[in-house]
Amino acid sequence: MTLRLFAGLCLVCLLSSGAFAGAEGDPSSYKLEGNGGLEIQVPADPAHPWNMVKQDDVLLVLERPPMPEKGLPFGLLIVAAEQGPETTNGIDWKRIKDNIIGAATKSGSDLKLSLAGSWDVGKDLREKGAEAQKLTGTMTANEREVNVAMVALVAPGRLVTISELGPKDGAPSVYEKVARSVRLPAAP
Repeated sequence: MTLRLFAGLCLVCLLSSGAFAGAEGDPSSYKLEGNGGLEIQVPADPAHPWNMVKQDDVLLVLERPPMPEKGLPFGLLIVAAEQGPETTNGIDWKRIKDNIIGAATKSGSDLKLSLAGSWDVGKDLREKGAEAQKLTGTMTANEREVNVAMVALVAPGRLVTISELGPKDGAPSVYEKVARSVRLPAAP
């Protein structure tokens, strides 16, 4: 999947959706088979469930529609697997951020992102040579500004992004939990 497709899908999904919070149940497992493959767990919330929008070999998109009667806003969770650099030595995080913004801009988005610091991938992924960075920002959808929170994870030959989009006045709820659950099979 290209960053352009990711950015375009963000915009399309936001324009079609209108969600985060609550008690967690058993997580749902998802697999992406492309670009080396990965498996993730998404925390479940029976009171405000995630709904599948799209899944293919390299992309998973889940949304939570707003539930105003319960005070629960919309939410969008996007996991994308792409081919990444062959090594994690000297990762140019600014370049990765700029590529994401550039792809979004080409798709008509006004995505703004900032590097928010390194993110601890945990022992299992560290042993596979993975490193990660948090990114935060905003974009406009349906004439309103929304928050964007992301973990970009690079392992040899792979780039995985876990993004959560939600209301400007809300805090992201699950993207870091999902990123923490990433399991990568051995490099091909």
